[in-house]
Amino acid sequence: MFTKDEDSGDYLKPKGLKGKFQVQQVRYSWPPELPSVGSFDDIENDDAQIVLEVGESCFSGLKCTLINILERNYNFRVSHAFELGRKEDRLYTGQKDGRRGQYTVGTHLNYNNFKIQLSKSASKRGEIFVDYTNGNTFNSSFRLGMTPLKTDVDTTFNFSLKDMNLEAKFANYNKLDKFPKTKISKAEPAFSFAFTQPTSENVAIGTQISFVPYADKAQIKMIGRHTDVITNSKATLGVSFGSMADDKMQAAYTQEITKNVNIVASTELTFKPHTGIGRAGDYEWKSVSKLGYALNGPGMVVTGVVDTESSVNMVMNAYMGPDFVVTLSANCNYYKKKYDAGFGIQFPF
Repeated sequence: MFTKDEDSGDYLKPKGLKGKFQVQQVRYSWPPELPSVGSFDDIENDDAQIVLEVGESCFSGLKCTLINILERNYNFRVSHAFELGRKEDRLYTGQKDGRRGQYTVGTHLNYNNFKIQLSKSASKRGEIFVDYTNGNTFNSSFRLGMTPLKTDVDTTFNFSLKDMNLEAKFANYNKLDKFPKTKISKAEPAFSFAFTQPTSENVAIGTQISFVPYADKAQIKMIGRHTDVITNSKATLGVSFGSMADDKMQAAYTQEITKNVNIVASTELTFKPHTGIGRAGDYEWKSVSKLGYALNGPGMVVTGVVDTESSVNMVMNAYMGPDFVVTLSANCNYYKKKYDAGFGIQFPF
């Protein structure tokens, strides 16, 4: 006869029973404990998207960044960035900015659970970013961008529970006015709510609902991710539809070839409704495929991507020491006959 331990609740082998007979103790937990998957933004904008959007990091001309370390543990520092090169950012007048030089000053402060960043770039936008982290349960961030004609506010609250991640975001939804040539955006409050949840050891799902009450617009995003630890691969499928933006479907696949080489492939389908006379309800679709890579060598990281829109982009960062980085940038589009290259250096003083 077996006896039950009053403290643990396990059935134990009788004291008088000898030999090889053993009682296997099995403990069950429900619901099963699954790994945390992070927020919706963590799934949607993971390392694969950083590689695929490397073109956003490309620049032309010369960049020089000086970092003044004011605290020995790097908790407080001030950066001074100087840029010389062609600027093609579109202004509110619809024209392109042809300035050859720009100066940006920024600060970075870590204090307890807070991270505070401020930056200002010449006559362009200034940004304030505040991030608060309370262990693994509560995180929040606040971002404010300002220009003479527009102010963007973005506030996010994130709650990490045992088996679910909840997120609420309050931001500005910028729509163009009835004169598109001016490119002046009118900001209206937008709200979004998202959750992510692991369904197994390798699969995670998430949903995000966004809406603009005053503009009567809404959008739904759904995303799923499968991670295979044995083959070091990851597949992501996302779908978004609604009146806030064009309907999209994107599939991405990441494969680790070796310890230092990763390959990323992506295909995006965009469905845009026609607004012309006689074509209401019809859709036109556009597809863009990308193939990217990330090479991690000793003190060097190279990322690049090529897409079906005739664009080739590459960024190389060489790390010479703490905060001492040399950057080479190159991007070209042979269809548009556009070829740019840039050199950057960052060092402390």
